[in-house]
Amino acid sequence: MNKRTYRKTRMARNRKARRFRFYGLIAFLITLSIFSFRFLEKNKGINEAASLENLSEEEISEIEHIITPSERNKEIGDIQSIIEYGTKGLIAAHYPIFHKTNIDLKTQELINGYIEEFKNEIESHGLPNKSNQYELNIDYEINIVTNNIISVTFNVLETSSYKAHPIVEIETKSYDLSNDLDIELSNIMDGEYLKFISDISENHFNVSDTYKDNIDSSIFREGIYPSIENYSNFILKEDSIVFIFDKYQLFSGNFGMPSVEIPYSDLKDYIKPSLFQVLAIEENSSEVEAEIEEKPIDIPVPNRVIDPNIPMIALSFDDGPNKKTTIPILDTLKEYNSVATFFVLGNRVSNNVDILERIIEEGSEIGNHSYSHKELTKLSNDALNEQILLTQNAVKDHIGWEPKLLRPTYGSYNDNLKSQVQMPLILWSVDPMDWKSRNAKAVTNHILENVKDGDIVLMHDIYDSTAEAVKSLVPKLIDMGYQLVTVSELFEARGEVLEGGQIYNKGSLD
Repeated sequence: MNKRTYRKTRMARNRKARRFRFYGLIAFLITLSIFSFRFLEKNKGINEAASLENLSEEEISEIEHIITPSERNKEIGDIQSIIEYGTKGLIAAHYPIFHKTNIDLKTQELINGYIEEFKNEIESHGLPNKSNQYELNIDYEINIVTNNIISVTFNVLETSSYKAHPIVEIETKSYDLSNDLDIELSNIMDGEYLKFISDISENHFNVSDTYKDNIDSSIFREGIYPSIENYSNFILKEDSIVFIFDKYQLFSGNFGMPSVEIPYSDLKDYIKPSLFQVLAIEENSSEVEAEIEEKPIDIPVPNRVIDPNIPMIALSFDDGPNKKTTIPILDTLKEYNSVATFFVLGNRVSNNVDILERIIEEGSEIGNHSYSHKELTKLSNDALNEQILLTQNAVKDHIGWEPKLLRPTYGSYNDNLKSQVQMPLILWSVDPMDWKSRNAKAVTNHILENVKDGDIVLMHDIYDSTAEAVKSLVPKLIDMGYQLVTVSELFEARGEVLEGGQIYNKGSLD
């Protein structure tokens, strides 16, 4: 039985213990279905989302209850993203690839499994075709143990209007990169290690003021039992191992996902000697992690002359940067002395610093598109600000330049978002739906047939088809008499001052 199958089985057993809560929430669910959010329909235009007030404090807390490592390390491997704007559900799944056949295959299977399960669950409920009611967001963090041993923590968030609370999961994977292998506890430990870990964990909860009054239950005894399934979710760190317990595995749901951290030194008698020697070296290492050197880049003086009397449009790209597709787009823009605005995800910054530098150096513009593409209108103010500030800081720390514009994820906004974000909110007026068609010719034709002076065009620089479309699109737009400018240049040329918290989609306030 694999880890995810085991979890489903255990959750089904625990469901009986929680069933009384379900009936008490029926009225709430009915109310929620009536006053559900109105999100952006990508194929119909731009709509204003409903207020955050429709979420209870408990729901908001649940959304944010994801363990986040102290360091957001994505510099190992390459980040891949699957972002979909379905009529019923929104998907933003980010995961690493290490160019290791077995490891990459296992990672892709894990992510595809979550996506398939999410889509099947939506279909199985036969719900009305209301746009963007459900969201799946997957992000990850990497803990580096040695040069070859790492742990990846996948933070999974699923929200839907037919469930009382969001589903939050943490899935962990540990890898031996040098041998292209998964790492399980049995690979690194010998002897009665499960009983030892179980005893330490039980003692941890027994002496904790938070948990000690809740350990006398069959759920706790079953969840703490020394079985491999109960301790399969773990994170290897430089000097310790962290075991994460599923929600409802040990306690009621309001306790979230408890964890126990055990130093390697306490596990010396059970960690295989060859591995312990490596871990001990890492634990005692005095090497200081190098700080990111902030190196401000010179913003070039444009050698382009922008004539406010000549028609102009702003091409914009979301969800990047991505080496495979953003670089060809920049090549095309450079060839035709043109520029664009790139709304980047913060979790892709550290992998693509050279691309960000090039964007600025060649006269294009960087905007903020959140850290991990969460639906911003569903977040509390703290979580919302974190999504924005993490990206602001990532860009500034790596290239010394700070984004001035924000594009809300999925184009969804509400009054709370506008009041919290002190940046202009940039939407669009032409959407070729490149994410859906994945067809270069269709994308090009849609833009050429619909674009007008002052338009902001939405595309996504994570698709090969979009990069291919740009190759033919840019020269054709120039032949049609358009100047290709950044979003900021578009409004500046029209004499408009962009203001924080205001919505813009075509050179005028919404």
